[in-house]
Amino acid sequence: MAAYPQGESSNHDGWARSVVAGLVTPPETIDHTLVSVLHGTAVLSEENALRRADAIRAAALGLPPAACAAAAGISEALLSDWREQDPSFHAAMASVQAMAQAHGRHGDEPGFSAPELRLVLSQVASGSTLAAATALVGYSTAVLRRLRSRNPLVNALVNASTTHRQQHATAKKGTTPGNRYRLVQREER
Repeated sequence: MAAYPQGESSNHDGWARSVVAGLVTPPETIDHTLVSVLHGTAVLSEENALRRADAIRAAALGLPPAACAAAAGISEALLSDWREQDPSFHAAMASVQAMAQAHGRHGDEPGFSAPELRLVLSQVASGSTLAAATALVGYSTAVLRRLRSRNPLVNALVNASTTHRQQHATAKKGTTPGNRYRLVQREER
């Protein structure tokens, strides 16, 4: 990732593009690749374990359920099903949500946390609208607009995410954004 820009705002655009490029290929891709390397193909139980870990991490960072699902690359309905069907997963999610609430941000003014901003940027870069992405983390576009006007680096990041979405939409005409599906091997039990 490019070094944090200091000084002239002309440096912000290139820095923001490199940050957004890093968001579009999330680190969990490495985990999924390693599962395939070890087993010759993707394995459903390991895929689900990775996605559960992503959801738990998002909850520990204080993200709401819809954002936890998005961070894990699953639907909110699937996240809810997992919680209903797996008492240990439900307990883990409840525990980290309580921890996030107890140790979360303090102060009266609402504002984006780093994990919330990361999710908004990656959702926009992947094809979501700003309104949908900000709603996912529980904010309106007005809150993001105020943050962008106060912070030129955030503004550059949002612009880079929007530009990335537009460039890739043009390159992939006919495809729709959203969850991507891969074939995985189910183990026999």
